[in-house]
Amino acid sequence: EGNGERYRKDGFSPTKSSYSDTIWHWRSIVVLRELQSIAEKEEIDYVEFADFGGLGFATLQEKRISGFLAGTTLSVRLHSASAVILATEAQSVRISELNLIDLERKCLRDCDLIVGQLGPTAESIRLILGIDEKDWSHKLLLHSPPVLLSNSACAVSSNPASLAQPIAFVSKLQSLKRPDVFIRGVSGFIRNGEFTGNAVLCAHSFDKTYENRIKRLIPSDIQTRFVFAESIVSEKREQLIATSVAVFPSIFESFCLAAYEASFLGARV
Repeated sequence: EGNGERYRKDGFSPTKSSYSDTIWHWRSIVVLRELQSIAEKEEIDYVEFADFGGLGFATLQEKRISGFLAGTTLSVRLHSASAVILATEAQSVRISELNLIDLERKCLRDCDLIVGQLGPTAESIRLILGIDEKDWSHKLLLHSPPVLLSNSACAVSSNPASLAQPIAFVSKLQSLKRPDVFIRGVSGFIRNGEFTGNAVLCAHSFDKTYENRIKRLIPSDIQTRFVFAESIVSEKREQLIATSVAVFPSIFESFCLAAYEASFLGARV
């Protein structure tokens, strides 16, 4: 990001420190400047921004004000906007997050196209953001992402049930995905005495503090029944999932790619 010198094109380009409401406002300016540089050399037909972060904000406003990229479709893909995360998780809300929600909502109001993954989740996001249906439905396009497997063939049916097969958590280790619910639920299942397999958390961790908090939820008497396999390579990961019961306790998913992947691999989802 630097100090803004790289993006000065017209003598009026405030530096990063000028954007005090939310750092994401500055980041949207950086994106605008890059698109301006590209547009000087070649035509741009289509640009797709993620909803989180409102990175399309400055570009969309420039299009409305000056006609920049007038012939370009500027779209926003629904995933997990800040308002959705805050509506589904118990978090304290700071003013910078409220400002970011405004940026993200404005992008969805002003974009040419809204790309949703699934109809019901797109509608949930609209309701959370409080956008009128008439301002939403005419530019909503449903387009689910492809589910790609590394080398495995799609299974024709789910694997047979067994009390010895692993129970797997294959989402990311973040509160929205509810690994705490997974651990509490599987702990109770292990303690009923019939289940003889292990619980496997095959999930990427972004936050060591949160990861340690999750690990502390595992009862000490059954700790050896929980396996953390974060660094497992893709092929072995798919083999593990294919023989497992895959559990997805997430409170909200715009499109649970991991669940589709597990189903295609033959896991019991």
